[in-house]
Amino acid sequence: MPSLNYCCETGKYFESDEEKKKYNNNRKNIFSKLYYWNKNFGYKVPFDDYEKFNKNIKYIRNIKDIKKFIKDEYEINKFYEDKKNQEIYAKNYVALTKIDPILDFLKKLEIVD
Repeated sequence: MPSLNYCCETGKYFESDEEKKKYNNNRKNIFSKLYYWNKNFGYKVPFDDYEKFNKNIKYIRNIKDIKKFIKDEYEINKFYEDKKNQEIYAKNYVALTKIDPILDFLKKLEIVD
């Protein structure tokens, strides 16, 4: 068994119990956010993509209702022939233009619903 202050994730020893507690609280906070995003935004975010998702949450929050449209139909500067898609695009134009830099990232995330 590893010693009490050894972290298997990082492969390092903690200097003190306080440092270990701080590390564990931070990890718990991250997993709580991942769970919250899964339930409220409908995206299953892997632990490795936490930072990127957290940095762009202000844009992702505005498009949570049209995530299936983004994953299946949305492309930058695409002309939509279907009236339903045109309406979705027109209604959410500002939010869609703000997510253009992270579009590939959003398309690779798994949608939960």
